[in-house]
Amino acid sequence: MYGPQQTGRVDPGDRERAHRLLSEARAAHEEIGMPKHVEMTDALLKVAL
Repeated sequence: MYGPQQTGRVDPGDRERAHRLLSEARAAHEEIGMPKHVEMTDALLKVAL
């Protein structure tokens, strides 16, 4: 996952990019039935806000 790497960055737009990437990953995880990954992505999304 590339999204988590973006959560620790501070350049303009990094948090928004992290949130977008993580949201896309969450949708994919949900679509293919990976509930544990959905949980992990949800936790990362809280950090990315």
